[in-house]
This record gives sequence, C-alpha cells and structure tokens, in this order.
Amino acid sequence: MVKYFLRIEGVNLDNFVYDTNDLSTIRGGGWILLDAPGELVKHLQQQFASSPAIADISSITQGASWGLLDFRAENKDQAGRVATCARQFLSTWKMFSGATFVVDVLPAGEEREYPRVREQLTALNRWRQMQSPSLVVPQVVDKQHIPVIERKGRQQCITVCEFDHVSPACDQVRKGEDLAAGESVMIRRTLGKEKKRWYQKKTGLENFPDLVADFNELSELDDQKNPLNHKMAVIYLDGNGFGALQRKHCQTPAQQRHFDQKIRLEFQDGTLKVLLNEILAGPGWRNGQALRFETLLWGGDEIIWVVPAGKGWWLLARFFKEVAEKWGFPSKDNHLTLAAGLVFCHCKAPIQRIVHLAKRLGDLAKGDRTANRVAYQVLESFDHAGADVDGFRLRRCPAGILPHELVLNGNAMWPLLESGLITNLQQRLPKRQLHRLVEQLYLGGNPATHRQQQDDLVKSVMPEENQRQFLSNCLGSGSAQWLHLYELWDYLAEPVSSSQPTKEADHVAH
Repeated sequence: MVKYFLRIEGVNLDNFVYDTNDLSTIRGGGWILLDAPGELVKHLQQQFASSPAIADISSITQGASWGLLDFRAENKDQAGRVATCARQFLSTWKMFSGATFVVDVLPAGEEREYPRVREQLTALNRWRQMQSPSLVVPQVVDKQHIPVIERKGRQQCITVCEFDHVSPACDQVRKGEDLAAGESVMIRRTLGKEKKRWYQKKTGLENFPDLVADFNELSELDDQKNPLNHKMAVIYLDGNGFGALQRKHCQTPAQQRHFDQKIRLEFQDGTLKVLLNEILAGPGWRNGQALRFETLLWGGDEIIWVVPAGKGWWLLARFFKEVAEKWGFPSKDNHLTLAAGLVFCHCKAPIQRIVHLAKRLGDLAKGDRTANRVAYQVLESFDHAGADVDGFRLRRCPAGILPHELVLNGNAMWPLLESGLITNLQQRLPKRQLHRLVEQLYLGGNPATHRQQQDDLVKSVMPEENQRQFLSNCLGSGSAQWLHLYELWDYLAEPVSSSQPTKEADHVAH
C-alpha cells in the first residue's frame, strides 16, 4: 500500500466566524473550524474501517482552521475515494453549514520528500481557494419555517437573519427579544453556548464557571462612571518565524507531530491553564458569576482574546512573561517570540473590523522578530483606523516621533506592572498636566525645550532612576514615552495581584 497526505482548510473565516457581532455565534464558528480536522479523521476512520484498500488514517498536525492527515491506500483511485469522502463530509454535514473547505491529496513519496509534499499541498489548497466562492449560498427556506415574530403590536414574517443580515431566516432565538436567525447562525450559536466544554478540554480545569453571553456583558462594570465601562480589549497574537522553524525542524511526519504537540499542547494549552488559574483567582474578572474572558481564535501560532479593557494590558503582559520564560524550541535556549496587536475599543464596535485592525497591528509589531513586541491602538467612541492603519497612526502622532517608537517591548510590560510604578505615577501626576504636555507636542515648537520640560517633569514625579528605567524599557524615552502614557493612562492601572488563589479557584485548578 502507498502512503498519502491529505490537507484540508476552512477558507472563509470572515463569512463563517466574524459575520456577526454575537459572541456565542463567533465562538461556535471558531470551535467548528478548530474541531474540523479531528471530526474528519473520526469520520474517515469509521467510513473505511472495513475497507482492505484504505488504512491507518490519522492526524499529523493542525491549526485554527486547517489540518494535515496521512493514510495508506492501494492506489491513486482509492486515495481519490478518501478525498471525495472528505469533501462530501465537509460540505454536507449540518455542523459545517455555511463553511467553505478545500481538500487536496498527494502521494507521500519517500520520507525525505515530506517538506516538499507538505508545501505542495498548501499551494494546491490556495489554488483551490481562489477558485471557490467565499460565501456559501444558503438553501431556500420553506414558508412554514419562516419565523413569525411580534413587532410593534402585530405578527410579522422576518425573512432575513437578524444576526448576519444576509442569510434567509429559518428559526428564532431569544436575546433580550425574539430575533430571527439563519441556519448557520443557529448551529454556531447553539454550539457556542456550550462555553465551558472547550476550556475544560484544553486545560483540564474542572468546575469551570459560566462565561459571559455577549460583549456588552463582558465589558460592563459595576461602576457605571468608570471611563472603561463598556470598553474591551481585543488581543491578536501571531508567532514570529514559526513557519520557518517548522520547515527547518519538521523534515518527517514524526518530527511534525512532535512540533505540533510541543506548540499546541505544552506551550499554548499549558500557558492558557496558567493564565486561567490566575484569572479565576483574581478580582474584576466576573460579571456576577460569569467569567469575562473570551477566546475567538486558537490554533497553530495564532490567538485572539477579548477581555475587559482594564484587563487587556495585564493579560498580554502576563502572557509575554510566560512565553519569555518557557517557550523554547528545539531547546529552551532558542526562545520563541510573538507579535501582538492590541485594540482598546467600545463593546459595540464591529468585531470583524476590530479583528482586522488587531491583525494589522500585529504585522506592524513584527519589525524585530527576536523579541516579543506589541503595537496598540486606542479607539475612542466608534473611531476606526480604516484600511490605511499606518497613515492613521502617524496622523495621531506629534512630529518628531518615528514609526518604530509606536511599537512597545512586550517583555517589559510585566516588569512595569509588577513595579507598581503606574499606580504611583497616577497619584503624583495629574492627567491634566500630562494632557498639556502632549498638547504642546502637537503644537510643535522647540524640541530642546520640550525635552527639558519632559526631563524636569519625570524627575519630579519619579526621583529614583531605577523607576524611570522601568518606564523607558517598556514605553521608550523622550516624547514617545509621554504619548504612550497619555494614550494608555486608563488602561495601565491594573495592579499585579499578590493575593493567593481563592478556595473556589484552588478547587477549579485541582
């Protein structure tokens, strides 16, 4: 029998995951794509369990929306049967309604040819993607399934999904009021409401609490006058050079499986467990009993989290600390790094655009791939950076600040928080004074005069040089430091909790 590789990939994330602003629907769509390779392996194993011509179907590696499988078949025609079965399953199983998958298969050849075949399969997937529609055309809805909902005192037939505003409505759900929903939304939303299952599966944590139902609940604070009320932080993380590392060290399927287990299980899942243990024990992470924490993307070397705005800096800082201390491949001395995009925005901001912005910021943070770096953007009200992110950021910067100064050192974020310097600084430095200083930067003038004012001010509020070092290590020096302080003033105040885990959190951890 001949060995074959089969690669699948979900290729319409925007129209399957981020096509609504409903948190449960987004969550469900992401989980479906993440679970697709594993579900496909189980389906193929069942379908060909009694076939003597096809055997040894298993998974090699997978990411957030793709997977690479291997199997043995007697000939090319039998391998084609496997590919056809995979396409039918991914296009007809109800759970994948609304998703677009591409499938390709190639003979494995000799073991030394694995890297070439792997890249060739990726290229075939890309070619097939360019020939495929990015939006799945939904089926016609029978008249008896069109939801009838009471609006303005009378019964109305709602024919269009009120979540994605595109697909035909076929059912209704309760979300504050009765809303019409399309088939794909109903499937994803139902799965997305099984919130605890995914976290328990990934971390092994038991008695996991419920999660918030939507972005409004995630960002709502008890103090309605808090400037961060109804604001959230969207964090995008992408590995630096993980693909090149994979190509170098994964020359065989066995090495690929080892790399996959190291990155996904030990590093990603292990770090998630560490973070959640601290989050469950920390203050301010609950709305009632529901946890204010959301994962929108998880796989390969990419992550997207959404948390309350006041927790965004803390979470990213704590994550980078874990990465710097534990993430090393092929040895601990070869430190892996990631680039981050961090967006602070209103909870009603369109999530698809915010995710795109966070990804673009992550790309800007990749200038120095030897370090963990972050590019952030604070969006006031419903500001949006648009397509020209670079131009938008430069227009909001005073003259004299260079583009690379807008990207921060991720490894210095945690030491800055741990020092308690920001809390002390906010007690000593009135924000109106900081506002006047930044305003002068925008008005122009003598740079030497500005620098002298900055030096005098920083020494008056931070007389100890080691304190000033914490600040400059993270936020840079000179005018850029003051711009960062002004932009992040409300988001940096989260202290590092020194309290021990509560009994409830300790019980969850064990």
